[in-house]
Amino acid sequence: MQSLDDMALVSEFATRNSDAAFETLVVRHSNLVYSAALRQVGDAHLAEEITQAVFIILARKAGSLRKSTFLTGWLVKTARYAALAELRAAHRRQRWESEAYMENANSDRTDEAAWQHIAPLLDEALAKLSEADRRAVLLRYFEGRTLAEVGTLLALTEDTARKRVVRALEKLRTLFVKRGVTLTTTVIAGAVAANSVQAAPAGLALKISAVAVAKGAAAGTSTLALVKGALKLMAWPKLKFACGFGAAILLAGSTVTIVIADKNSGSPDPVALLKRVAAARERIKSGEMEFVVARHDFKWNIQTNYSLLKVVFDGEKRRFEQLQRESVLTSMAPDAEKNVEAKRIELNGDNEALARLGLIKFQDAHYRTIYDGKAMICFDPRLATSIDDPVKGSPYYLFDPRTLGLSDALFPYGTVENCLAYQKAQSVSLLGKETVDGISVWHIKVQIATDWRYEFWIDVARPTHVVKQTAPNRACGLTAKFDEQHPDDPIPVEVDFVDHYGGDPQPWETRMIRKNSRYNVPIEPKAFTLAGLEMPVGTDVNDDRIMRRIGYWTGTSLTDNFPPNAPRRPNKEVSTMENNPESLAGVKTDGSFVDGRKIVRLRVEYGVGVFALVVIATIAIKKLRAKNS
Repeated sequence: MQSLDDMALVSEFATRNSDAAFETLVVRHSNLVYSAALRQVGDAHLAEEITQAVFIILARKAGSLRKSTFLTGWLVKTARYAALAELRAAHRRQRWESEAYMENANSDRTDEAAWQHIAPLLDEALAKLSEADRRAVLLRYFEGRTLAEVGTLLALTEDTARKRVVRALEKLRTLFVKRGVTLTTTVIAGAVAANSVQAAPAGLALKISAVAVAKGAAAGTSTLALVKGALKLMAWPKLKFACGFGAAILLAGSTVTIVIADKNSGSPDPVALLKRVAAARERIKSGEMEFVVARHDFKWNIQTNYSLLKVVFDGEKRRFEQLQRESVLTSMAPDAEKNVEAKRIELNGDNEALARLGLIKFQDAHYRTIYDGKAMICFDPRLATSIDDPVKGSPYYLFDPRTLGLSDALFPYGTVENCLAYQKAQSVSLLGKETVDGISVWHIKVQIATDWRYEFWIDVARPTHVVKQTAPNRACGLTAKFDEQHPDDPIPVEVDFVDHYGGDPQPWETRMIRKNSRYNVPIEPKAFTLAGLEMPVGTDVNDDRIMRRIGYWTGTSLTDNFPPNAPRRPNKEVSTMENNPESLAGVKTDGSFVDGRKIVRLRVEYGVGVFALVVIATIAIKKLRAKNS
């Protein structure tokens, strides 16, 4: 009877928008949901947020719940999903915060440390620049001119002046590398701008003026010696030019070849190596790829989860289709989740054994996700379509496929350059030549901050191939294999990720195998719009950034009202995975740890926060008004 009473209240809220009915449900079940959340996340504040999220989901889905639904079990199950989403989001936030720290930390100390290295070499390096490049650097960083002012003084446009400054900084960086100092152009620019011109001692200007006006008559012996030496050095280039010109005349009619040995030819510039990797990948402007993903949790030694990814991309825009099989509980009883989890531990994580016992069942899932360069849009046929900020991360795959094999963290907003990280680094060092899986490689360390670094191993023979990457600070890393038949392809055909998150000795291991790909082909722009999600008519579209529904999908656009003749509840997509040769059933992998199970844990992320507070506050205000009236 309890469940019938619950669903009567749900129906009352769904059909009449009854705040009183919903408030009764909240009062009746909030302790249950909060306790379930608290058991799983162990944090009272997070448990409150999860509780709010569960009731937001109930409010959204009230109209689609069946009358036979056992609400207590549904709430416990939803709390489980929300808790999993929060735990995974916490993991992603920790990684994102580390990335943000990597970008910004220790900038002042970076400039100061860099200046200590380049100060003794700066003037020599400036002298080796061309007159035009030297003037650009001096105006920009020594005189502190804006790029517009530099352009005016050099009779250039502002954009041309910027390019000249960038070119000059790159030449300085190369000169410093030859002297054993490896820094990025960004760090060099910051260090020079902050330290190149310092205040002279008080009174020195007056003293200089008095001596110089008299042309050195009152100068000391040591000062005069310096003047004489400087004049000789100034005259030497002219003398050298005259000698060279005479030699050219004497040697006219003959050909002379001069070979200068490079002492550092055996040790390449590490930044140049990383730039070469970036350039090869960035030449791929668009394309289509397919991946098989196998994820294995060594805590449950025999469990392997599979999914199939299809991605199209054009620049930073991309669209993913994700096909997978998932396990769900067969019972809606309040203690079902707890009982199944205990049985899973007893069976060492064997989900197929749980299915044979009737405790879980498998179902097919098909997600579609878009990143349009600003926002991510995710369609889950069982829930709705949500729009959110990519910085928050995504429970679905949404990475730029050109970054595959460069970072263990596949963020939606990751680019080739920020994965290689050389532009924001304190220093980039070549640690030497090593061997990885029989391949001769250059080992490069990219020091981001005092306690944060990345390391890359680049194939000596094929320097666009990164065969290994690690992030020692978060105990993660990857190895990559490339297509031997197409050595010019910079994207790996197989990547193995290992994640010892939290220092766990039993890691997650993920293997991604690229099955098919086409590069630099035209992509239909529709793919990156709402129409590209191929949603059923009547699908809710919610903007989680502002925590509200923005409309229903009509097939071509959004409308405020539910479309006529559309099913009240979007029909589940009919599964064709077992019969489709492109489905998971047709996937063949050669991974050493892959065992043939096709199970993927449900990955769901719900919006939480402000909207829940607004709902609760609205109910409270209406109650107060009712009492006052």
